[in-house]
Amino acid sequence: MNLCVTFKGGVEDVGSKFKLDLNKEPWFSSDEDGDGRPNENLALFVGTDDTKRNVVLGKKTFDDTKTPVMVLERRSKNYEGGLEGHKPNDIINIIRTEYGCDLTYSQAWESREYAVNEVRGIPENSYGKNTKVLVHDTRSESGGFYKGMRKVIVVDGTFLKNKYKGVMLVATAVDGNSNLYPIAFGIADSENDSSWEWFFEQIKVVIRDDKDLSFISDRHVSISKSLEKIYLLSTHGICIHHLIGNVITYHKGRGVADLVSRASKAYRVAEFEKHFGEICNISPVTGEYLEDAQVKKWVRCHFHGYRYDLNTKNAAESINSALRSPREYSIIPLLDSIREMLTRWFIEQRELSAKQKDPLTVKVENKISRRIGKGKYFKSYRIGRNILQVKANRVDFVVDLERRTCSCGKFQMGKIPCRHAIKGAFDICTDLYRYADDMYSPTSWREYYEETVNPIGIPENEWGVPDHIEAAKVLPPETRRHPGRQRKRRHETVEDKIRASH
Repeated sequence: MNLCVTFKGGVEDVGSKFKLDLNKEPWFSSDEDGDGRPNENLALFVGTDDTKRNVVLGKKTFDDTKTPVMVLERRSKNYEGGLEGHKPNDIINIIRTEYGCDLTYSQAWESREYAVNEVRGIPENSYGKNTKVLVHDTRSESGGFYKGMRKVIVVDGTFLKNKYKGVMLVATAVDGNSNLYPIAFGIADSENDSSWEWFFEQIKVVIRDDKDLSFISDRHVSISKSLEKIYLLSTHGICIHHLIGNVITYHKGRGVADLVSRASKAYRVAEFEKHFGEICNISPVTGEYLEDAQVKKWVRCHFHGYRYDLNTKNAAESINSALRSPREYSIIPLLDSIREMLTRWFIEQRELSAKQKDPLTVKVENKISRRIGKGKYFKSYRIGRNILQVKANRVDFVVDLERRTCSCGKFQMGKIPCRHAIKGAFDICTDLYRYADDMYSPTSWREYYEETVNPIGIPENEWGVPDHIEAAKVLPPETRRHPGRQRKRRHETVEDKIRASH
């Protein structure tokens, strides 16, 4: 990378400071003044006379770095890949400490922008390159989703922070070890009906509509409309954290937030009605709002499909958080960062799953161990061949091991033996692991990550792009980033503050 800057102003004494003219493209040579004549001050820095440079900078020795230009050139590797690199204040401190020159914040900021553009490409050029990149498929299909994966897709949108803004739409599943399994990423101008409809149409190419398929999201109207149009058989659930945030913010329901959380997680209808009744007694307005949000979408025991233990859109938000820095990039570098992240995740999970020798995945084994400890003092009585009555804390539960159900609701909804089922299995001397769903087995876990996420692997000049795509002109959107400091993270919600205070 070559980042050239021009030093302006005369040298009066050893303590003189210089201003940098950074208003040039990264590849533009700065060895001339505006009138076309060689810049004499720049010669002091890029020439071969070390003595003159040292006099100007007031230094006796100059180590291995000859000029501020070379400082930025040497540090350009800090902006490669997913690295954030030096911030403007860091650049100011580097130039001041090593060379005794002062930069304004705007000059340091522009120098950083030039370095980023040199490494990651000019944003405008990235749009023209999109169609060429899309010709090359880096991955065959989301085959892992059909190899025993929980059929729950979490979707969310997050803002991009590059020059032309926009949003990134994300769809992800969760594997049998509770790890994120990204399915699709989309770039759109905003979260609206057309963008979400387009996004779900692309997902449907690899994941067909199914009555056993569920989606989890916030209450964005466009998501609901698009799902009703594209995925007619699937079930749509609401993120409980989003719902609680609305209750706290718009209905002053901080006092009932914990009850709303408990009601949403209820495995039995009676348990839900108890908590919901308490909510309505404390705040009738909140009760009306929760009913308008459709109970079947946010309450576990009323949900018409399977959502397992996925009550929030945290899975998608975690991916957005992992891409916090790459969301500042233009589209092509952003896609490269996503591919690198997925490649790394797939390798890590492939290695981790290969080491697992227990009957179930690591996270599920830990959950089973906790449930064994909680249920060891329960009493069980055999009713039928595979049916038992389990007494726990003065409450009777009926377990049917053959049908994999328990009156507590956890067994059939999570598809992992609950503590009552575990106690029953131990008492009749049967293997409890056979009652866990196959999606939690190490074999299925390994199958999820059999596929690889591949780079294009050949130089751009050998891509062999069709002529009609080569001739296509893709222009950047008209939206531009507003002036001033850009928001890097979402605003902290009231619920975030409450959780942080606990």
